Amino acid sequence: MKNNGVSPLKEADLSGHLSNGNGDAKGKKKRAEKRNKDDQEATAALLAKDYQLNEALNLLKGLAIFNRPDAG
Repeated sequence: MKNNGVSPLKEADLSGHLSNGNGDAKGKKKRAEKRNKDDQEATAALLAKDYQLNEALNLLKGLAIFNRPDAG
């Protein structure tokens, strides 16, 4: 499998996940924050290089705003 600089997403990385209760919460939180920051930087770099991906993301953002119940 090719490593594209993005780490795989685990359930523990999601917001609102259930904690194990057996692990080191501080260490896991710091690792998750670092991984999140690294993923955001990789995503920003990819969006800067890939025009079509950037425009697709803009379209999805616009559709989300347009389809809100309070959007009229």
